Amino acid sequence: MKLAFASAALIFLMLLSSVNAFDVAIFPAKQGISGWKAECFIEIYNNSTKDIVCKIRIENPSSHTRYNESGIFDTATNGRDMKEFEDLPDFSWIKVPKKIIIPAKNGSNYTVSRLPIKIDIPQRSKYAGKKYEVLIVIAPETNNTIKTTLASRLLIETPEMKRMPSLPFPFLFLLLLPLLRRSRK
Repeated sequence: MKLAFASAALIFLMLLSSVNAFDVAIFPAKQGISGWKAECFIEIYNNSTKDIVCKIRIENPSSHTRYNESGIFDTATNGRDMKEFEDLPDFSWIKVPKKIIIPAKNGSNYTVSRLPIKIDIPQRSKYAGKKYEVLIVIAPETNNTIKTTLASRLLIETPEMKRMPSLPFPFLFLLLLPLLRRSRK
């Protein structure tokens, strides 16, 4: 009995002295971007009395993590409400720091750090008129048994591009060129 109580007390003290799920928050959970290039940010909040180091990574959502417009996974449609979005083909288009340190709260107020995000999609016709969805994943580094990972959805819409005329026009011009030269004579 004493061993169980001592174990429970030790676990309780470990939880009090470490970062837990209620100490870290992000905003916004979802943001939309239009264009080829953009800069935005995610705010990371620290409500802990300790500095929090977060690892940052970029992930494409798998089909089971696509959400509907209200931000809730729709099990009835298996997430098909977001079917117009596709995975980002190249993570190098998104620049984020690998790590960020959020300072400990000051007194009773939480602290906020901004995670900068730079988007640079190549202006090519194969990427025009597309809707991409990518997750910016923020994982606080802790010694806890239960790890907390937060993610912000980034929805990117690229503009349409004007298409070049199809090939018959240059060929028609080449066919008509001799006739145009004869008419000048």
